[in-house]
Amino acid sequence: MSIGHSGLSGVRAATFDLSSIGNNVANAGTVGFKKSTTEFADVMSGQVGGGVEVTDLRQIFKQGSVQATGNTWDLAISGRGFFKVSEGSDDPSVAVKDNFYTRNGAFGVDELGYVTSSAGMRLHIYEARGEGDNVEFPVSTNTTEILIEQSDSEAKTTSGMTGTFNLDARVSPRGSAYIAGSEGTGSADGKSLAVGSQFVINGKTVTVTGHAEAIGATAGTLDGTEAITLNGVTITTSGTQLSDLVNAINDSTDVALDGVTAQVSGLGQLKITADEGDLLIAGDVDVLTRLGLQSFASTTIPAVTLQTLANDINSVGAAVLASVLVSDNDTASDTTDDYNTLELSANTPITIQSGNTQALTGDPADLTRDILSWAGLSEGTQDVVFNGTVNPSQDNTYDHSVTYIVYDTLGSKQTMNTYFQKVTEGQWEVSVQRVDGLGNTYPVDEETTLKVGTVEFDGSGALRKMTSGQAGASTVVYDNSTVPVVNISTKLTFDSGNPSMGDNGMVSLDISGTNQFAGKFRIIDLGQDGYSSGALTGVDVDEDGIIRASYTNGNTKELGMIALFEFNNPQGLRQEGGVLWKETNDSGEARPGEPGESIYGRIKSQALESSAVDVTEELVSLITAQRNFQANSKMISASKEMNQVVLNI
Repeated sequence: MSIGHSGLSGVRAATFDLSSIGNNVANAGTVGFKKSTTEFADVMSGQVGGGVEVTDLRQIFKQGSVQATGNTWDLAISGRGFFKVSEGSDDPSVAVKDNFYTRNGAFGVDELGYVTSSAGMRLHIYEARGEGDNVEFPVSTNTTEILIEQSDSEAKTTSGMTGTFNLDARVSPRGSAYIAGSEGTGSADGKSLAVGSQFVINGKTVTVTGHAEAIGATAGTLDGTEAITLNGVTITTSGTQLSDLVNAINDSTDVALDGVTAQVSGLGQLKITADEGDLLIAGDVDVLTRLGLQSFASTTIPAVTLQTLANDINSVGAAVLASVLVSDNDTASDTTDDYNTLELSANTPITIQSGNTQALTGDPADLTRDILSWAGLSEGTQDVVFNGTVNPSQDNTYDHSVTYIVYDTLGSKQTMNTYFQKVTEGQWEVSVQRVDGLGNTYPVDEETTLKVGTVEFDGSGALRKMTSGQAGASTVVYDNSTVPVVNISTKLTFDSGNPSMGDNGMVSLDISGTNQFAGKFRIIDLGQDGYSSGALTGVDVDEDGIIRASYTNGNTKELGMIALFEFNNPQGLRQEGGVLWKETNDSGEARPGEPGESIYGRIKSQALESSAVDVTEELVSLITAQRNFQANSKMISASKEMNQVVLNI
């Protein structure tokens, strides 16, 4: 092989290299462009080199710098992923379009609403499946072209409202007649509050029942000398176990202890009960202390307490709810209970009368009056200021109100007013009234509301129980005082009226997290799931590639996720021009993935990936290639001169 031939091959290789370098420099400003390098190999002719040949034009998929642009549809990938694009065509006869892959994220929206490159290539996405919090973007090779529709967002009727509130525990119940009486020591005017006294509330006879009960602390071993006096009867035992003392009490035949029983509780405590009448306990202070009864010489446990009296009133179904309130001023010497106020509540006036009392020791009428006086109840009619019905036009008929803006099936705004009224301590009734844009109300009577349900709170102010529905058709939907908890729903569902709203005319009010503390009424959170129709205002793309459309109604909709693809061997891709590549056998099949996942990279909106060409580096390579060209050219000239000399010999 001649020198001239080697030089000629070198000139051809250098020319190819110069062309490649020139292309790199020319595309230094092309978005997403990847530089190429020329690879060479020597040519052998027997034992002698025969020059050089170009073996490959290699693509260098180096990450280019990311430059902000401010254009929503300018997208840059920080990773190895590629956008998937296809030729734009709406011809239904074109079943399969050619797919290409690119790093050029300079997109825009064409006249049809498709997101395309300047060359008309349509960007592909993973299609959104589901709605709201249940939207998913199945990753697959089966992608779709993204189409930004300019149509309005459809209206959605309100089906659910949410609210978290503090209902003021200090508010006085409405529809309640308050009777306050201090818990005594078991006597009134020197007379015992005897079991069996009777009086009448709203035409129902209330019989005073109850039992006196003393419970001691857990007692250890006795010394056998303990003595205790019950209702004037002294009980002794030589036994050393608490059960011995219990047996001695129960075995007594003294009439003063008729109805008095003793037992050892499951916790090992001494428990003494008097079924009728009061219970007088006396004895040595040390003995009583050892038994855990009282640390003073004597005490009378009354049979009748405010709590037992409340139970008696409730038991006869007198259309009056009785309860006791916890005292704030109990003393350590209080031997009865922790209550000092009896509360009666009703939606109608409460009438209290002396009844046909049983024949007891003393004057029956006096015994009844003793009970009533001690409990703070007065004979006669107690007026109530409220009959239980909320009138929206009268703010003295409810305690708290909340206004929701809701939407019907047409997307028209309506008002849903919610009212809270305290009926007893810890218990509130919830009512609603719907008002449309014309001022029409539901219920039809503008002065009435629809009862939604009842909510109850425990002593700590936490939500305890919820009952849904109107009176006579109530259903417990939540009750955490039972095990297991009755349902876990904190929704009160009610009829929306006509024209209907919600699901099949029903709207739910979820008040999870609502509490009752002694503080001002406060709206902690408020929301509803409906909205009117709205026009498209803009589209955003986040770093996870999720495309969201925003509308004038405040609604947002997830349209899809930018599809990214990766290859086992990117150098095996075939360059198609226009910064496009096509899959080949050498590259391997395109593998789909989510933006932000593994090596695919995140999406940056309003930015473009610059060309990966380093101009300085390319100029150095240009000088080298040029020298190679010149050297090989001189080789050709030298070969020519040598051949001329040989011919002239």
